[in-house]
Amino acid sequence: MPPTYQAVEEPGANRLVHRTLLVSPRLGPIAEVEVIETLRAELRRGHGGERLAELVWGQTDFLRVRRAEPTPTSRGKLLPFHVLRSIAENGNVREPVLTAPPAPIGEPPAEATK
Repeated sequence: MPPTYQAVEEPGANRLVHRTLLVSPRLGPIAEVEVIETLRAELRRGHGGERLAELVWGQTDFLRVRRAEPTPTSRGKLLPFHVLRSIAENGNVREPVLTAPPAPIGEPPAEATK
C-alpha cells in the first residue's frame, strides 16, 4: 500500500518557505487542526532540534495540511519528506539533490544520492 502522508517543503509568497503535510484523501475525513496538533505533539517529544522546530513553527503559519497524494520524485520514489523548488535563476524547475551527510574526520565522504 502506498504511503498516506508526506511532509513537503514548498515555496510560499514573498520567498517564505512552508512545511505542508500532504494527507491522502484515501484516509477519509480528517480534522486538519488535529493533524497539525498531533505533529506538534510528536515534535515536542523529541530532543533539541525537534523541540525548537515545534516552538518556532507553532508561532507562525508555517505548518499546513493539504489533502493530496504524496508527491513522487522524478525517479518515482515516495519519500517521507519532499522538497518542492520554485523557478531557479535560469528559469528551469530544479529537482532537489539529496546529499550524503558529512563523513567523520579521517574517513572518505559517502557518495551523494538522488
